[in-house]
Amino acid sequence: MDVFSVAWELSGIQNVFVAMPVVNQYTTMRVITIFQKQEDYAYQKNKLLARLLTGSILAHEMMHAWLRLKGYRTLSPDVEEGICQVLAHLWIESEIMSGPGSNGASTSSASSTSTSSKKGGRSQFERKLGDFFKHQIESDTSVAYGDGFRAGNQAVVQYGLKRTLEHIRLTGTFPF
Repeated sequence: MDVFSVAWELSGIQNVFVAMPVVNQYTTMRVITIFQKQEDYAYQKNKLLARLLTGSILAHEMMHAWLRLKGYRTLSPDVEEGICQVLAHLWIESEIMSGPGSNGASTSSASSTSTSSKKGGRSQFERKLGDFFKHQIESDTSVAYGDGFRAGNQAVVQYGLKRTLEHIRLTGTFPF
């Protein structure tokens, strides 16, 4: 394994020092360039991780605020957390399905364009990361977040978001 393969393997590790004999200036510059590219790559992936995760959390928390502002009565934890998780899930889905410059839900086009492929869609990594976050919501085992999400998502798929929210406002439960 040569030093360039080692540099590739260590791309996710911060502050790595590689001990190697310096043959000439070209070899040294090539190693530095590889590390810089890998640091940039890792930085972009971490930035994307933070953007998708933060966005889904904000969508969830903004739904709590919206429910309060619209005068929804005190809801059971599974209904309130479930519908908030549905919104987080929908936000992630809209982010990974929309391309930069489209009319998707993204409000951070500057950061999303830097992680998207040049062909106009989301990168494979971004789609996989979004799918992972969606799977985390879908497979949550807690009663409030997991079961609540599954019931809320089923209602939204069957009746639509607007009708589901109207039913929650009137009854405090998901429509079935």
